[in-house]
Amino acid sequence: MCKRERLHERRNCRRHFPADVKADRPRWWEPEYRTAEGTVFGVEGVSAAECPVSLIQPETRELIQILQRARRVQEAGGAALFGPDLRRWPARVVDALAAMEEERIRVHNAEIEAEASERR
Repeated sequence: MCKRERLHERRNCRRHFPADVKADRPRWWEPEYRTAEGTVFGVEGVSAAECPVSLIQPETRELIQILQRARRVQEAGGAALFGPDLRRWPARVVDALAAMEEERIRVHNAEIEAEASERR
């Protein structure tokens, strides 16, 4: 889709057009979320100067997907991916899980703030 619609021309795509990436380009992308009422909100300090899809390496994307799936399984049945003792988990997985949880909390807090502003 990006190539067909030539979106890379304005998104700084490192994945498909690394030669065209402008390293000094200002940050332009910020994630947008919506509350149940439709209010748009974002998370302070989250932005990128290039396409966010091209920033995530395939191995990282796979790890994120595995951890999201593991979280759903843990919530549904209590099973932990590498068992209950975090000392036995690979450090890379623990670090990724901690980072994902921190970001999930930041999004949740931003959503609470946006919902509060809707009630004012």
